[in-house]
This record gives sequence, C-alpha cells and structure tokens, in this order.
Amino acid sequence: MVRIPFFQRLHLGCVMRNYLPLAMVIIASAFPLAVAWLRNDYITDDAYITLTYVKNIVSGRGFVFNHPPPVLGTTTPLFTLVIAALAWLSSVRIPFLAVLVSALCWSGTIWLFYLFREAWQIREWHASIIGLVLAASGFVTSLGMEAYLFA
Repeated sequence: MVRIPFFQRLHLGCVMRNYLPLAMVIIASAFPLAVAWLRNDYITDDAYITLTYVKNIVSGRGFVFNHPPPVLGTTTPLFTLVIAALAWLSSVRIPFLAVLVSALCWSGTIWLFYLFREAWQIREWHASIIGLVLAASGFVTSLGMEAYLFA
C-alpha cells in the first residue's frame, strides 16, 4: 500500500475542496450538450410549428406558417427569430440548430446559478448541486423548443 505524506494529502484535500464544485458545474453543463449531440433528431411535434416558421423566414416567404394568408401561430416568436437568424447565417440543418440553441440555454441556466451565487447568497457547493439537479431534471423532449430560452 502506498502511503501519501500528510502535507500532500492536505494539499489534495484543498484542491478537491476548491475545484470540485466548479468541476461539477462543468460536467453538469456538458450533459445537455451531449444529449443534444446524441439526440439531435428527436424533436416533438410542437417544435415543428416553430421550425416551419423558421423555414419560411429563411426562404424569404416571411413570418408565415402557410402562405397566404399570414397567421401568427407560433407561441415563440423570439425563439423563431433566433433560429431563423442562425439558419440564415449558417448551413447547419434547422432542426439541429433548434436543438443546439435549446441545449445551450439549458447549460446556460446551470451556469447562471454558479456565476451569480454570490449575488444570490448561495454557497458554491449549493450552486454546483443546483446545477447537477438542473442537468438531471431537464426534459430531453423539450430540446428544439423554447423552454430553456425562457428558464
């Protein structure tokens, strides 16, 4: 059995105490991105309403579902415009963009608790545990929709 000297063990304990909460937040925020990467084609039917608006905006038909007449049928105009702008600027598939933006917002929610912990008077450990809970309780079926943008 290898024995670690007392001062090295003490240093290792300080490192774990100082960096473990941050490592937990990094791992928690990587989870939504991994889910988005692995399940990027799993989109529910409600998201396709928004994606139809995005497709029509990008193709130049305007903010319409079926043309004519123009009808506002999306409940998420901000999310629609964000995805449309990204789709117009890139050549990435529109459904994947929607899933990616949702996953980034999901990760951003986790980071909000960690970054604003002092302003909200939350301890670092508590903020990292909240991040783990947010990562674990996220709904994969909400990827591609606006839920995490407004969380």
